[in-house]
Amino acid sequence: YYQIRTALRVSPKLPIKVEIDHETIRN
Repeated sequence: YYQIRTALRVSPKLPIKVEIDHETIRN
Protein backbone atom coordinates (compact mmCIF):
# COMPACT_ATOMS: atom_id res chain seq x y z
CA TYR A 1 0.00 0.00 0.00
CA TYR A 2 2.69 2.49 0.97
CA GLN A 3 4.66 1.38 -2.09
CA ILE A 4 1.86 2.56 -4.38
CA ARG A 5 1.83 5.96 -2.63
CA THR A 6 5.59 6.34 -3.01
CA ALA A 7 5.43 5.32 -6.67
CA LEU A 8 2.60 7.81 -7.16
CA ARG A 9 5.05 10.66 -6.52
CA VAL A 10 7.65 9.19 -8.86
CA SER A 11 5.28 8.10 -11.64
CA PRO A 12 1.59 9.00 -11.23
CA LYS A 13 0.35 7.11 -14.31
CA LEU A 14 1.94 3.74 -13.56
CA PRO A 15 0.79 3.31 -9.91
CA ILE A 16 -2.75 4.43 -10.71
CA LYS A 17 -3.02 1.76 -13.38
CA VAL A 18 -1.54 -0.84 -11.05
CA GLU A 19 -3.96 0.09 -8.29
CA ILE A 20 -6.92 -0.17 -10.68
CA ASP A 21 -5.67 -3.57 -11.87
CA HIS A 22 -5.47 -4.79 -8.28
CA GLU A 23 -9.03 -3.67 -7.58
CA THR A 24 -10.25 -5.26 -10.80
CA ILE A 25 -8.62 -8.55 -9.84
CA ARG A 26 -10.26 -8.40 -6.41
CA ASN A 27 -13.67 -7.72 -7.90
